[in-house]
Amino acid sequence: MLIDLLKFSIKQGKIAEATELFVQQMKNISEAEGCLLSKALQSKTNLNDIYLLLVWENPEDIEKHSKTEHDSKFREDLASLIVEPPELFDWETIA
Repeated sequence: MLIDLLKFSIKQGKIAEATELFVQQMKNISEAEGCLLSKALQSKTNLNDIYLLLVWENPEDIEKHSKTEHDSKFREDLASLIVEPPELFDWETIA
């Protein structure tokens, strides 16, 4: 099992547009082979921060999903709405 946590910082005034993209992307990810969990979470302290929590059966499933047309389109459409590239948290499960 592989767990990804990504942070996206959305530009001021673009949160509604970004939210629409994330809603569709979560639908696509949840239907992807090997996806065990997909959640988009908005920070309560900074409404422009959106986190993706993704749980996959294995790295191959992530790789396969990242090569889909809808994932490429999501990244392309989101690029103009984010302040910087998403932050990927590198972590390890301890319990």
